[in-house]
Order: sequence, then structure tokens, then C-alpha cells
Amino acid sequence: MPSNTSQKEPKSEQPMSPIFVRLIGIYHIVVPLLLVYFLCRIWPASSPEETDTLRTISLFRGMIEISMSWEVRLILIVLATGMLGAFIQTGQSLIRRVGQKTLDQSYVWWYVLRPLIGSALALIFYFVIRGGLLSVSAGAQAISHFGIAATAGIVGLFSTYAIDKLREVFTTLFATSEKGEEEEDKSKKRNS
Repeated sequence: MPSNTSQKEPKSEQPMSPIFVRLIGIYHIVVPLLLVYFLCRIWPASSPEETDTLRTISLFRGMIEISMSWEVRLILIVLATGMLGAFIQTGQSLIRRVGQKTLDQSYVWWYVLRPLIGSALALIFYFVIRGGLLSVSAGAQAISHFGIAATAGIVGLFSTYAIDKLREVFTTLFATSEKGEEEEDKSKKRNS
């Protein structure tokens, strides 16, 4: 996995071919621009009075029309901003590695999949927040779409730390008593 350390890294043994460098570069330009366009189209003007009302969103001058509820819009905002945050992370890494000539072929899938991972993590984190595990739960209309988008973008950008936070929540919720298991094992050994 590409790191963000400032240490000088050795030049790549299997440098990425120029065509792959260009394709990944184009991918890192086009997809974030499409995400920003998508966010601008689905972004609500204000929080809705009623969350059950379906709103029609028009994309690409009416070529695609989608009816969606407020909840679905929030989920799409989370997915898009999580992916956008991950693109910031991978874009910084790509620029650094191309500049230092350390971009290896083994990084292709990291650059392609990391934005999808950031998006999925943002969605999971959103569900954790909405489920009330990290804060007080609220109805859809009480949720700030700006706050949700900011959180999702940060989760995508710092996806490694987001995984650590989710692991911390999981271990807190589903912690086992190691001390109790050790005592039980000692007790069994004494009784046998």
C-alpha cells in the first residue's frame, strides 16, 4: 500500500507502463469531476419537511431521471463524498509516486479500488452513526447533510483510521472477558 511518509523510497523495480499511468491519471480526474457533478445534482436545497416524499433528480440534461426519498439522497451523498475523500488520498499518493518515479505495477489495483473502499467505509460509518452507536440517533430531517457529507469525506480520506475506529466500536460492543476465560481454564485444570 502506498504510504504518505516523507522518506525517500527506492525506485520501482517494475515501473508502471506509461499507458497505465495515463489511464489512472485520467481516472483520477474524470471520476472525481463526475462525483462533484452528481453531488451538485442531488444536493438538497434545504432539509425536507417530509422525508417520505419522493423527489425526481435529473442527470445529464434529463437523460437520466431518478426518483428518490430523502434517506436515499443521504445515502448517495455519503457514498459520493466517501469516494471523493478517498480520491483525494489516492490522488496525493499518485502525484508523489509519479514524481519520485516509484509508481509500481502492483499499485494499479490499490488506485482503482481504494475509492470504492472509501465509499463503502463511509456508508458503514454512516450506518454506525445513524444506528446511534457513536451519537444520539435522530430522524432523517434532523440530520445535517453538510455534517454527514463532511464525515463521509473524512472517512474516505482517512479510511485506515476509520477502520480502526470501527474496530474500536466493535471490540467495545462485543468484548469478551479474557480474564473470565482464563479463570475458567485455570479452574478446569485444577478440577481435573
